[in-house]
Amino acid sequence: MKLTRIYICSYYKWKDQFWELENRTIFTGKNEAGKTTIMAFIEGVLFGFSDQEMTGAGGSLLFEESGTSWLIEREQKRTIRGERSIYCNGEPYHGELLTDISLPIFRSLYRLDLDHLQDMQKRDSQEVGSLLYDTSFSGLKRLIEEDKRRSKDRTKLFKPRGRKTELNETAAKLDQLQQQIKQAEQELDRYEQLKEEDALLEEEQKTITSKRQTGEAKRREAEILAKLQPIKVNWLNWKAKAADSGLLSVTTAAAYREKEELQADLYEKKRTLLNTMKQPAAFEEEAELARLRTLVRAFPERRVLDNQLEEAGASLAQLQQEQQTLEQENPAAIPLRQLPAADVLAERTAELGGRLPSLTWWLPTSLLLMLAAAGFLAAEYVTAVLALIGGVISAAVSLYLKNKPQEAPGDAYYELSTAERETLLSLKQRYDKAADKTASYEKEYRIAAGKLDSLMEGAASYAGNASSPSEMEGILQVKLERLERSSLASEEEQRRFRSQQTELNAIETRLSSLERELAELRRQADEEDRTAFDQLLRRFEAGREAELEAENCFNRMLDLVPDRKVLLRLLELPYEAAALDELEESLQELEAKAVQTERKSAETKLLIKQLEEEGTYEVLTQQYYELQEALASSARRWAVLEAAGAAVQKLTDTYEKEKLPAVMKRTSDLFNRMTKGRYVSISMPGEGSFAVESHTGKLFNPDQLSRGTRELLYTALRLSLTAERERFPLIMDEPVVNMDIDRRTAFFKEAAAHPSQLIFFTCHGQIEEEWLQAAGGKRHLLER
Repeated sequence: MKLTRIYICSYYKWKDQFWELENRTIFTGKNEAGKTTIMAFIEGVLFGFSDQEMTGAGGSLLFEESGTSWLIEREQKRTIRGERSIYCNGEPYHGELLTDISLPIFRSLYRLDLDHLQDMQKRDSQEVGSLLYDTSFSGLKRLIEEDKRRSKDRTKLFKPRGRKTELNETAAKLDQLQQQIKQAEQELDRYEQLKEEDALLEEEQKTITSKRQTGEAKRREAEILAKLQPIKVNWLNWKAKAADSGLLSVTTAAAYREKEELQADLYEKKRTLLNTMKQPAAFEEEAELARLRTLVRAFPERRVLDNQLEEAGASLAQLQQEQQTLEQENPAAIPLRQLPAADVLAERTAELGGRLPSLTWWLPTSLLLMLAAAGFLAAEYVTAVLALIGGVISAAVSLYLKNKPQEAPGDAYYELSTAERETLLSLKQRYDKAADKTASYEKEYRIAAGKLDSLMEGAASYAGNASSPSEMEGILQVKLERLERSSLASEEEQRRFRSQQTELNAIETRLSSLERELAELRRQADEEDRTAFDQLLRRFEAGREAELEAENCFNRMLDLVPDRKVLLRLLELPYEAAALDELEESLQELEAKAVQTERKSAETKLLIKQLEEEGTYEVLTQQYYELQEALASSARRWAVLEAAGAAVQKLTDTYEKEKLPAVMKRTSDLFNRMTKGRYVSISMPGEGSFAVESHTGKLFNPDQLSRGTRELLYTALRLSLTAERERFPLIMDEPVVNMDIDRRTAFFKEAAAHPSQLIFFTCHGQIEEEWLQAAGGKRHLLER
């Protein structure tokens, strides 16, 4: 049969893809191009898909044989293996096409891949020999495997030295039945005797049962007493100790112990506090810390002060420029800065325009004097006096102003025209304003400079080595943080000390209170002496402990005997250790006697039943004849299986004598040619062994060969076997990847002459070229 077409509807990466094949076909492509997937698809279509996670796989293979076309389709629907359909020349075919090829035979005979070759490297010598030996028998494998299964059936039926085989067991049962039949014949006359014996045995059984029940009850009681005895002794001892516990009350004892424990805890806390308390030293750098805090808070103002100085300097420069400009515009020969103020200059300018008339100076005086005269006439003396005083003052001022000498601004000023004087007055007013602003900026500049100098002087005392103000500020910040940490640590120590002092005071107060409470408890117990009270308390606690232990012992006894009344009754009974041994011995005797009686009674009843049942003897006889027939049937089955095994062995021997030598001869020739005469022959010294003879006559086991030589040996055997059976194409996947170029060339030469269809898979370009050069055929390039 030749595979002429592969069609994959869906299988992993391949979708709706087909390839035409010839007698020699090569599939090439890089790794993961899908070569192994195609090989797995061929195997899946022939024998069923096996991937549990795959769904929807399907496709077909088309074979040609002697003018007949065979189409094998498989599609996953209801099962993972998929449903197979076979068509012969387009018509459905319901028989089996590959009846003599199973999956193991296909893999061991018609599929040669790198996994098979690599598997040989993991096997030892015996395993490799067995593998090659089994491969040489691949045509008979199914028959041999079936014979092995039937051999197990033969062994189950009969084994000459076996004891548990079916035939041996049946024969043993026949012997047993013969003895039973003889016994049945002898016991037919013993029926009445057996009936009397059965009645006596039943009566004896009742007596033994009654004695056993009584003995069991006594034994259980004795066992319980034995378990109770050590607990009972402790219980009595603890009860005796509890009776001598003193007269101290439970409440007083518990309260006293509780306060003593609290007192001990407080003394321990006090001791710990005294060991850890330490008067902290006062923080002596508080003034330094305050100064540093002031400096650090004020230092950022340095930038503001710098800006103020810069702005004031710029404003002063601008005002000086403005004053110079005004001086340049001055029409008088006198500098503006030497002239009087602008308001004085304005007044003098107005005076130059002419003096006020005399009437103007004396008018207020006249009015006041007239008001004074009118007051006197009207008898308003106060008003008249005040008006008179005002008139006198006004007259004096008028005379002073009238006679005051006029100060001239200078000859140059008087030489100016009226327009020039007005211009000069305007320039002076602007000059005075600029001078006022200059004085204000100078004052602001001096203040800012003073503050900045003071700030930098204070900072220099801490960071005089700083190269820049920013570095100086960083040093100040670091020193401030150090001092603040020291201050916080000092404050924390002070707070902790105060807290410890408060806690110590509280402990002292509580200790005093506890001492009074303890004294009060001793007084209530009529034992104020502390030592005597402690003895009384220890005695009471020992008694209480004894009561608890006694109660615990009693509860343990209740666990053994839950019924309180029964327990109290048992506690009153004396304990004898020898009694339990005597009861045990008596019960053992009764037990042995009961077993013997029961066995005799059972045997007697069985004999009576067999004798009473009608046809007992006939039933045994019938069973005997049936076993004889079963023995004959099993013997016939064993004879058939034995004959079949002999036939298979004969067929195997015939194959070894007739066909195997031809296969081994063909394999030896192939291996000899492919190794260029280095190895001359291959032989099988025994089942499961394989040997290779070199040209020097030395024999080698397969595992003594190199990896490439061993793979070449296995490949030669495959070529030889498939040449013997041209039933199916030989599919090869990288079988020569571990061989050198000489042996690859020899292999390709032998493959080219092989009678079967060859399908070759490779991912190596050099191997592809060598194959095409030697074998030719169709080439399919697979893309990733």
